[in-house]
Amino acid sequence: MANFIYHFRSFWAKNSSATMRLIIINAAFSLSVWIVSAIGSDFVWLLFLGIVCTSFAFLVIVDLVKHLGVFTVSLSSDKLGTFVQVPDSFRELAQSPYTLITYMFSHAGLWHLLMNMLILYFVGRVLEDLLGSKRVYQIYFAAGIIGALAFIGLVSSNAFLIGASGAVMGILYGLTVLRPNYEFFLYGFLRIKVWWITVAYAFMDLLGILTDSNAGGRICHIAGGLAGALLVMFWTGKLTNMLPRKSTKSIKAYKVSINRSPNRPSQTREHKPTPDGVPSQQEIDAILDKINDSGYDNLTSKEKETLFRARDIEV
Repeated sequence: MANFIYHFRSFWAKNSSATMRLIIINAAFSLSVWIVSAIGSDFVWLLFLGIVCTSFAFLVIVDLVKHLGVFTVSLSSDKLGTFVQVPDSFRELAQSPYTLITYMFSHAGLWHLLMNMLILYFVGRVLEDLLGSKRVYQIYFAAGIIGALAFIGLVSSNAFLIGASGAVMGILYGLTVLRPNYEFFLYGFLRIKVWWITVAYAFMDLLGILTDSNAGGRICHIAGGLAGALLVMFWTGKLTNMLPRKSTKSIKAYKVSINRSPNRPSQTREHKPTPDGVPSQQEIDAILDKINDSGYDNLTSKEKETLFRARDIEV
């Protein structure tokens, strides 16, 4: 048992990326669901298989697919369906609130899993490099939960929700807000910008709401995507910039005084190199112009620090 725990911890430590860990959990949990659904086991066996598959998911996934034939899996077990599927009413959700989490790590079939994990792998790694692992986790869970709540609130038919699509769309939309012109190379030579992919998915989802039998899933995609986009906009300040700004009169409250020596005009200093750590007159002027344009509150912490350092320097 100790050897098993050691190997599991080593395997998990080697895959410290948030994106890779989410993919591992999705693959392992989905495989567990498929196996339990096939043998009609109960909740205890589901947890046991989940732990085992999480440890060795990437080592045995090919053999499991080959021998179990999970290309088309039907989730027929009533107990299993209740455990991993989000219901279509808040009354039923109150009886199984854990499905808000379990559903976003379960998939109805291998193709469903592969498509979601493919997007998560390519898009999630880029977003993680830009924002960090913590933000990727936050977007994934927030988008998944909001997508599920939108599904329950807007779908009235007898349906259920399963899959990581809403959470993955949150990461895709989030990267689009952050780096809309980021390019992926398809087949090594075809350049595709991330916003093209997002627009294509959004168009298919909007069209699917009107024509598709899986309208609830489409609603989850859009709601999850918008949740991810709003989170990134909030973290980067883009959402704040969209709100009405305060009157420019408030700028008068912020005054920065630069003491000038009468014996040394600023014109004679512009061509001299400044000591290390001392801001140049050009830097100060650029910051003051920014205050006039957008206000002191929109300065970065570095710009504010530069002003404070320049405040008591004679030029």
